[in-house]
Amino acid sequence: MTRARGLALAMALCACRGAPSPARRPLVIAAAADLARAFGEVAEAWVRAGHARPAMTFGSSGLLAAQIAQGAPFDAFASADVAYARAAVQSGRCDGTTETLYARGNLALVTRPGLAPARSLSDLADARFAHIAIANPEHAPYGRAARQSLEAAGAWAAVQPRMVFGENVRQALQYVQSGNADAAVVARSLVVAAGLAFTPVDEALHRPLAQALVACGGPRASDEARAFVRFVASPAGQAILRRHGFSPP
Repeated sequence: MTRARGLALAMALCACRGAPSPARRPLVIAAAADLARAFGEVAEAWVRAGHARPAMTFGSSGLLAAQIAQGAPFDAFASADVAYARAAVQSGRCDGTTETLYARGNLALVTRPGLAPARSLSDLADARFAHIAIANPEHAPYGRAARQSLEAAGAWAAVQPRMVFGENVRQALQYVQSGNADAAVVARSLVVAAGLAFTPVDEALHRPLAQALVACGGPRASDEARAFVRFVASPAGQAILRRHGFSPP
């Protein structure tokens, strides 16, 4: 073998060894804002299982579904509402055969620290709650469920003029934490993670928050993305979600 041919072979071998396996490249996950803390722990467990650390983008399910439909290159979509996961499938960007219900979300009523807490949704009619935060019901499932709950409790008409909408449920909670809102109706998972006192909201007051996960990339979704969907639904993934305040699907 000539020196030139040997050098070329060595370079080719180095290139092959240095190229990451397509199945092992880091996944890019779009996830509902209520999963911000829970999926941080899911990512840690995924890495311990031998996978590359995924990149996570959190936001309202409706806006993420719109981004996916417009071609955003996500490998999987964890929606707070199965309807938005199905919308992503209908756009042709995600694989409907991978649809998996992974959790049922819960609402919590939380009051700004330093203020006498609200014990029920009807308490929010009190004038001491000058600003009340929920996620935008137009594109955030938790915001829609919060509005449904306030309507069912007979409080919506009184609180609507004082309502402050977050782009997603995490921003709605931040309004309370920063003092820009006096109370919020948000995801229990985020309130638990923040260590705040809260009042549970009766699930009967709103339509169920059935949360679904799909692998994206259309029918050719990667094996790694499919494996991530299965991992979230596995006993290990479900144990993490339960610790963060989610109910089983």
